Amino acid sequence: MKKRIPTSGSNNLSQVPLGIVWTLESGRKVKFKKERLSYEDVVQKTVVDFEVNGRDQDLLNEMNLSDLETMKYQQFYPVIMYRYKDISSGKETLNFLDGSRRKEYFLLQEGGISHLDALVTDDKDITHSDAKALAKALQSAKEHSLYEIGVRATTYKDKGLTQDEIAKELGYSRTKIVRALQAASVSKEIYFNFNDINELTVKDYNELYKLFLELEKRSDSAQLIKTIQQGNVEFVMDQIKQLVIMPKKKLVHTEMHVLMEFKEKNKYAKKRKKGRNFGYDFSHLTAEDENILDEAVQMALEEIRLKQQ
Repeated sequence: MKKRIPTSGSNNLSQVPLGIVWTLESGRKVKFKKERLSYEDVVQKTVVDFEVNGRDQDLLNEMNLSDLETMKYQQFYPVIMYRYKDISSGKETLNFLDGSRRKEYFLLQEGGISHLDALVTDDKDITHSDAKALAKALQSAKEHSLYEIGVRATTYKDKGLTQDEIAKELGYSRTKIVRALQAASVSKEIYFNFNDINELTVKDYNELYKLFLELEKRSDSAQLIKTIQQGNVEFVMDQIKQLVIMPKKKLVHTEMHVLMEFKEKNKYAKKRKKGRNFGYDFSHLTAEDENILDEAVQMALEEIRLKQQ
């Protein structure tokens, strides 16, 4: 069970007249104030740090955000953010702790929704650790997909943490972390093809992982993945199964034949042949040599033309 950070009240906007105070994991209390962000504000000033928020923005689309359609009429819950000054640009930046799905839906409407309700803190001393813990405690939308959990777990694995340590850090069982790491090892290009990654079950992830391992054994796996068409889970999985059993194309190797040896190292005359295609490569020949070859080619082509008559 995930550890919950104690709060001083609800984050329902109607119940927050001026703001709200949350107690962070470190014990510090931070006040979040109500703000309304315009479409331009969200485009220009906001970021989603995956390590903090844990939601892969690339996998969000109109289909898997359709449950947020009520935002066009009413925003029941504000997004939660903290403001800081970007070191590289010096610009004011708002980082999402919670509500990145709502942010993406808001942007997809391209100004159709007048504003995005937010609770924002200007506390400059909020640590990365506190931000991550608060984001985890505040999650009010769909649970992160197994793939997203796996990508996050991978960052800890790369830092040298064991699976047990990762499970404790992220608040999941060790079994879930094992499955999540397997899910994250599958090419992201494949996940792009699912209408809604959240529809994948544990069984689907397990099957997908095994299929991907088989697909990776093929030298043409990258090209095959590009042929997958977008659709629901069953449609995409069926395509991947077909790709795994698809006969491999016979590779046609290019043959190179040296036509003449030269004393100069950078000078050569070669014939290359690949299947029924062939050509000739020459390097550093004189203009006179080039003319001789041109005349020979023209004579040969004329002979071929006469044979066809």
